[in-house]
Parts: sequence; structure tokens; C-alpha cells
Amino acid sequence: MAKDSAAAADPGADRDVRGQLERLLAERSQELGEALRQQAATADVLRALSRPRFDLKAVLSVLVETAARLCDADQSLVFRFDGSRFHLAADHGYAEDLRRFLEAHPLAIGRGTTMGRIALERTTIHIADVLADPDYTFLEGQKRGGWRAVLGVPLIRDGRLIGGFSLNRTEPRPFTERQIALVTTFADQAVIALE
Repeated sequence: MAKDSAAAADPGADRDVRGQLERLLAERSQELGEALRQQAATADVLRALSRPRFDLKAVLSVLVETAARLCDADQSLVFRFDGSRFHLAADHGYAEDLRRFLEAHPLAIGRGTTMGRIALERTTIHIADVLADPDYTFLEGQKRGGWRAVLGVPLIRDGRLIGGFSLNRTEPRPFTERQIALVTTFADQAVIALE
């Protein structure tokens, strides 16, 4: 009789183990799919960088569009830094009005913007919600673009800041460590393109 009750318990345990294995397999398949998408995107960028007739605008456009898509961002930008201000070099997901606004108002060094903080700190800046950050003062741009979460990565060449790479989300949802690492890779490629 004890054997019968143990046998009756086994099918449930088998289902639990099978369910766990299926979840693990699905998670791993998703991770592998994401890794393949990232490799394909990196290959696209490298192809654009190695074309005989180099087109900076085209390369930066590929970078910002691909980074936005892979990191689930609504907007993506690359800025050039002239030593005192950041100038828009390429964007994805911005309306023409916002693009003109940014071109007319280059971003200064300071804590009020993501790029300004990059210039001060020379490190990745991640703000989960700009409206909850008391130092973030670029509210006219934020209102026009509607972003809430921002991620900025400095573009540094030979110890010198040459620009910044930024991703924005219109909802206050932080970027993951994997996404931050991916944007850092794209920022490295943007440095190559800009130089």
C-alpha cells in the first residue's frame, strides 16, 4: 500500500520537474535569441563602419536605431562634445520639433541633463525617472520628448570626452545590466565612427 501511495505522488513530482525544465529551456532560448540579435546588430554596424565610402550619418543612424530596438527604448541619440557643449549628431524616435529644439539648444556641462552629468562624471549615467530626480532640470526637452527613464554612456577616446550616447524610455522603467552593457558596446562603436 505504501508503494501505491508513493507511485501516486510521483506523477505530480514529474510534472513539477518537467515544468521547471520547460521554463529553464524557454529562458535559455530567449537568452540565446537575444544574443544572436545582438551579434547580428553588431555585424550590421561593423559592415557600415567598413564600407569603402564611409558615411558618418548613416553609421550613427544604424547605431541609434539598433540600440533603441535591442534595448526596448523609445528614443536614442548620439551627441558630439565640443569641449563645452553637446551637439546632436544622430537620433532615432524623435519628432522634427524636438530635433530642431536640440539643435538650437546644445546641452551644457552640468547636473541638469544626462549629457551634462556625463561631462562631469565621465561615467555611465542611469536615471530611472527624470521627474523624480531633483537635479534633472532639462524639463523643456523632457516635456517635448516625453522621456522618463534615461541612460547615457560617455564616448571617450584616448581619455578625452568626444560625445555621449543616450537611450530614453517614455515610462519610468530602468534599463537592465545587460542593456547597459550593450549600449556601452554601441558607444565604443560610435567612438570609432566619430574619430
